[in-house]
Amino acid sequence: MQDPHSLALAELLRQNGFFESLPPAATPLAAHLFQEYASLRASLSALRAELLELRETATFQQKLLQPIQADNRKLLEENNFLTLRIAELEDQENYQNNPLPPLPSRQNFGGTDAESHAMEAEIRKLRAYCKEVNLKSDGVEEECKKLKNELEWGYKNNEKVVQQLEAEKRKKSSNSYNNSNNSQNLQNVQIQEIVSNTLNISNSVSRSSLESVQSVHTHEIQIQTEEEACFNCSIYIQQINDLKSNLRNKNNISTANNTSILNNTQQQLFTSNQQLSSFQLKIDELNKKILGMEIEVQNEKQLNLEKNNSTAELQATNIVQTALISQLEKQILNLQTEKLDQVQEKQNHIQLYNNVMSEQKGVQLEHIKLQKTAQKLGQTIMDLKARRKLDEGVICRLDKANSVMSGFLSKLSLENQRLKRKFGVEELGVLENEQQAQCDDFAI
Repeated sequence: MQDPHSLALAELLRQNGFFESLPPAATPLAAHLFQEYASLRASLSALRAELLELRETATFQQKLLQPIQADNRKLLEENNFLTLRIAELEDQENYQNNPLPPLPSRQNFGGTDAESHAMEAEIRKLRAYCKEVNLKSDGVEEECKKLKNELEWGYKNNEKVVQQLEAEKRKKSSNSYNNSNNSQNLQNVQIQEIVSNTLNISNSVSRSSLESVQSVHTHEIQIQTEEEACFNCSIYIQQINDLKSNLRNKNNISTANNTSILNNTQQQLFTSNQQLSSFQLKIDELNKKILGMEIEVQNEKQLNLEKNNSTAELQATNIVQTALISQLEKQILNLQTEKLDQVQEKQNHIQLYNNVMSEQKGVQLEHIKLQKTAQKLGQTIMDLKARRKLDEGVICRLDKANSVMSGFLSKLSLENQRLKRKFGVEELGVLENEQQAQCDDFAI
């Protein structure tokens, strides 16, 4: 009668393809080898599951980075627009606080007719120059709109290309893992090239748009009125140039920071993919070794069936098997250490993502601060306009009072001349005193 343990072991061996009967002396060794074989199969399945998880995390991180990049581009555009708006408001406020002196009117101009005609000719030239500059500014605005449309078209095409690459990536990953590693590396390189091209295009277009808008802004400031065009000074131009240089430096710093963050994240994803491919190669090597072990076990079983009486050969096979088992245990320990390293790399990726999110929040806070400052500047400009209107009303009233006083004084002078003709010198002093008193009363 056979033991139930040996019967169960024989059924398990038959299920796995071993149909030959085992001698009773080889059953404990076969049971031990079968347990190790089952443990190795379980460890292989666990490692394959972890590989699939790592692939999913890599694709998930790429999907997370795409909306972050789009948000960064939008925030940069808004920041550039707000900085230009703040510069315009500061220029308006400086002009209202320190207005330019008015041009002398033709009535108060004490020159000759030739000088007045020369002034009129200069004014006509300035008007023609203003028209030319307005036409140029309109052309620059149209070019800016065309560049923005080209940028949007480029972003849409890049998104389509990225979607196509992801679809090809998924199709190739279903066929075979070795081929998918090469395709993933090529696709990562293509994605990096696309991102770098889009960043270069966006930087060039943003710089060109900034230069064009700033040139239009300077032309509009120079040609607000004919009076301002006549008395425009070099200090004002230097201030505008300083503002331009500050804005360009800020934009260059922000673009450099964003490109460095993107390059670092892409390099880390590339290294993680390489590590995954190396890990898969090691697992394939282990599978080959396990198949070799199975073949060797089958050969050893055949030798045991042919030589049941030779105990020396059994001992030799036991020694070889123990050595092989020790090697397999070492390889399993190495795989576990590599697994721990990959877990640490996952944590590093998560920390990088958190850092990128914190930087994005900081940019949003700066955007809110800029909006608040723009609102405050708008309120101050409205207050200054109201004060200017009140001052103009007071000046008009004073002009009317001066005109009334001049008319009254002319009447008094005529009456004095008439009285001098009628009366003598003695009465003239009394009349002059009375007229002076009347003038003082009127002034009060």
